[in-house]
Amino acid sequence: MRGLCDNPECREKSEQEAENKRYVKAVKCSHVECPDDKKEMMYSESYGYNDGYFTDFDDLIEYCESEDIPVPDYCWSTTQIDMSMDADSLIDSAYKELYEDAEDNISDEDRKELQNFLDKWCEKQSSISAYSVDYKYAIKVEK
Repeated sequence: MRGLCDNPECREKSEQEAENKRYVKAVKCSHVECPDDKKEMMYSESYGYNDGYFTDFDDLIEYCESEDIPVPDYCWSTTQIDMSMDADSLIDSAYKELYEDAEDNISDEDRKELQNFLDKWCEKQSSISAYSVDYKYAIKVEK
């Protein structure tokens, strides 16, 4: 059975409707008004590099002009995602190949000790992070 939106025109219309809904809900702001932690990286579907993520408007504008596409009126804010590890998940993974209930031999205290170590180790990896579009702020593109 084919989906309701299999053709490109229908998909484009559906995507535009979703974008319009996000825009209506978003806080509209200038770059200056947007919280610093939400604009370290910004996102636009129009930006063809770095999966749509960029750090300043000049890159976005230059790209749009070089590709002969309209510069968008706004872009989206992002949320930084820092490296993290979960001790329970690591323990579960390590014990899958062992005997049943093997992980029951790990005390809560030992789990906490491992989690504390992992948290400290991840903090040291401060240069390893990613960004995710969050659609909270629609930031006006300053042309």
